[in-house]
Amino acid sequence: MFNELDFEREYQEKAIEQFLQKLHAIERKVGMEVQAQGWKYVKTAQRTVIFTFGEITFSRKCYRRDHEYRYPVDEALGLPQYTRFSMELLLQIAELATKMPYREVAKTFNLLKGIYITKDTVLKAVNLASKYYKEREEYRFYQEKQPIEKETISLLYIEGDGIQIKTNQKGEHRADLAHFVIHQGCQEEYKGRNQLMDKHEIISANNRQAREAVMDYVYNHYKTDENTLIITNSDMGNGYTPYVFKELVASFSCQHIHFWDRYHLNEKVKEFFKRYDPVLYERFVHALQVHSKKEARLVLETMEAMLEGEEETARFEKFSKKILREFQYTKSPKHYGFSGEGIGVMESQQSKIANRMKKRGMYWSVSGGETMGKLIIDVREDRLRELFFGKWREEYEKFEKMDTPRGKMKKEGAKEQQPTKIYVSGVSKWWNR
Repeated sequence: MFNELDFEREYQEKAIEQFLQKLHAIERKVGMEVQAQGWKYVKTAQRTVIFTFGEITFSRKCYRRDHEYRYPVDEALGLPQYTRFSMELLLQIAELATKMPYREVAKTFNLLKGIYITKDTVLKAVNLASKYYKEREEYRFYQEKQPIEKETISLLYIEGDGIQIKTNQKGEHRADLAHFVIHQGCQEEYKGRNQLMDKHEIISANNRQAREAVMDYVYNHYKTDENTLIITNSDMGNGYTPYVFKELVASFSCQHIHFWDRYHLNEKVKEFFKRYDPVLYERFVHALQVHSKKEARLVLETMEAMLEGEEETARFEKFSKKILREFQYTKSPKHYGFSGEGIGVMESQQSKIANRMKKRGMYWSVSGGETMGKLIIDVREDRLRELFFGKWREEYEKFEKMDTPRGKMKKEGAKEQQPTKIYVSGVSKWWNR
């Protein structure tokens, strides 16, 4: 009988053998190159690394020049110091972590690839992604100083909403992730399905920082003028009021229209009126459809005469004050003469994050929740590989060495408060001095 598992093991062994042959060729090539640059051979040392095709122990040469040491083979393989995992493996682990709990990721790798990892390995991959996000943010400030060709636009959409997650942080049970979506409208992609054009998503555990990131992105990518219209949409919750968006858009010379998200508005009205006569609900919905504040107020005054009890009165006052105060934002796009395509996309955009982070009673740290949100967005937009292997990483290393405060500190050897790395039972840990 044909044994598929045995065949798979033989295939893996051949792959490892081919890898070691390729490694030997790389060793000879890079060895000659570094010796030509003045590096001297010092020793040969072993290293064990888990790649996507299995765990391998291999030897490679160490070279020295002045007081600096290097392993050219490690550099050629893209292996940082002290890690037991290849970057490609960590990338795949991080991507799988956006789809299932950490323990399930470990089980999946063991089942499908015969690679043994633990949930801590998954956490290591996610933490590495978090580190890269922070470095890319530093790099972004450097990049903003470089000339960028901006696109002239006539219409731009910005939507924002919060995603509430359970947190394991002391003194707090829940945390909000601020989520914003920027795009230029919809276009038909396939069989009636619409695709958002030039979509960019921003997520952060800090609402203010998220709004600043929105402004930075718009400023650095688009040219706006008095003929540009920016349409904003939200559920009118804390941090996403019309006044927040007005302040955000005020940074640009353009026109601005804000909408009370139709789905959330309808749900709010439906929830409020379910205790009362359906006729009142129908009349109020009609007032919204024709955008008649007078008719809406008349319905509310009729209801007010029927109220009983303090609790019901307080509930009524809260609803009526908010909806009358913000009634101007209940207009539909048709009142302005354009279709509503491209407006109200937030619910569908947030579902990919909510499905992973709010099910099965999951708890997150605030920073961990933010990183996972970013990972989910990057995986959906097929951008995660760029985070791990993008050209920006090489440019970031050059940026660190440039004449910047950070670069100067490294060059001059300034005594910055850096953690000390020590080893306990082969596991690297960081301790502050």
